[in-house]
Amino acid sequence: MQTNKYIRNFIVVVLIIFMLGGIAIAAPIPSEVKSVVAFIFIKNEEGKLIANGTGFFVGVRNPSNPDSFSVYLVTAKHVLYKQNTTDFLDIV
Repeated sequence: MQTNKYIRNFIVVVLIIFMLGGIAIAAPIPSEVKSVVAFIFIKNEEGKLIANGTGFFVGVRNPSNPDSFSVYLVTAKHVLYKQNTTDFLDIV
């Protein structure tokens, strides 16, 4: 019975550490990160723009010219699909 008590106490301590560790990790999102988020709009059947998803911008330094960057929009693949298909949209 004494062993079960030690195991139970050990498990409780480990769970508390994990819960407190999650609090430390959950920090506010820096404003620099918020500024790279984008909404992705598509046109519906009536030609009206509707929000279809989100993405973010990433800058990649050009190895041949370290002073320049290529900027890419990153999103989930399904955001770029035509409705109810796996065909890509013509225009985003």
